[in-house]
Amino acid sequence: MPVRKLQSYEVDYQEELNHQLPRYQDYTPEAQSDANLKEILFFVNIAVFCICIAIFSFIFLALKLSTALALGAAILSSLFVLKLQRSVIKRKFKKK
Repeated sequence: MPVRKLQSYEVDYQEELNHQLPRYQDYTPEAQSDANLKEILFFVNIAVFCICIAIFSFIFLALKLSTALALGAAILSSLFVLKLQRSVIKRKFKKK
């Protein structure tokens, strides 16, 4: 099989192509489980906060507190429960 005769400009171009670095990188996926866990915990925090506001609002309104005071106390109580939940979750992950 005869070798193709390259022109001088084609030889230079062929050498450049051989010496060029590839224009891509090997794909290395991120840690999907860590990202998914953070997303799930974010929505769990929102759900717990909403449920706690509803429960604490009901309790404070049943104790005949004014509406504004009951809502404010419910928000503060829910934030406290959320902070407590986050600290418990962090402790569990540090033990592993």
